[in-house]
Amino acid sequence: MASTIVATLGLIDDFGVLTPKAKVLGQLVAIFVLLRAGISVQVVVLPMWARITLTIIWLVGLSNAFNLMDIMDGLAAGVAIIAAGFLLTVASLNGRWVVAAFTVALIGALLGFLKFNFFPASIYLGDSGSLFVGLTLGALAMVMDYTRHNPLGWVAPLFILALPIMDTAYVTVLRLKAGRKIYHGSPDHFPLRLRRRMEGKTVQTVLVIYGAAVLSGALGVVVLFVSPQTTVIIVSVAAVVALVFLLWLARIDMEQV
Repeated sequence: MASTIVATLGLIDDFGVLTPKAKVLGQLVAIFVLLRAGISVQVVVLPMWARITLTIIWLVGLSNAFNLMDIMDGLAAGVAIIAAGFLLTVASLNGRWVVAAFTVALIGALLGFLKFNFFPASIYLGDSGSLFVGLTLGALAMVMDYTRHNPLGWVAPLFILALPIMDTAYVTVLRLKAGRKIYHGSPDHFPLRLRRRMEGKTVQTVLVIYGAAVLSGALGVVVLFVSPQTTVIIVSVAAVVALVFLLWLARIDMEQV
């Protein structure tokens, strides 16, 4: 029901009749449905109000992250397939077969879509598809057990969904730094900057990002089983590598694109 709400919301917005505030309000309605169904961030050391707040931030953030990342043929759909594949792995390890079934259905739909969305694309996600995919992946990621072997295993979904999260944070920082509103379009996305570094080659750029999504997702599965100390090392190294990469891309003058 929640996914249907955001898909309908996105469809309306694809006709250009919704303001950013109205879009967020509609997403909050969908999230309320999930909360009423008992789906929320499960961190037992936090009070309920904090769990609800984190759930809202997580779901609104991911919904809009995939919306923002839908900027290149095959990019958002392919990254979503990879993320869903790793969530399927986690669901199988958890014995969450209902969650696994939902994830398989999403992967199948996205694979069929990607056939026509990969470069040169003939169909596109639009707000309807990207909001749907973002909210669905965010909700599926919340109903897993990540801390069975490692108390810091909760960082796994952050790795599995790292690429859209990273792009959203990157765009937000660059737009604020330039004095622009964060919801106004601009060529600040790291995939667009990477494509410029790769001389405008869309397919090669998308494939490189797919590779990064696979590596990041694999690290997400790894942290489920390693020690907390090893988890801290993995997170630290990954953060430094990502920061250096993004700073390198930030040197590109996108005004000349």
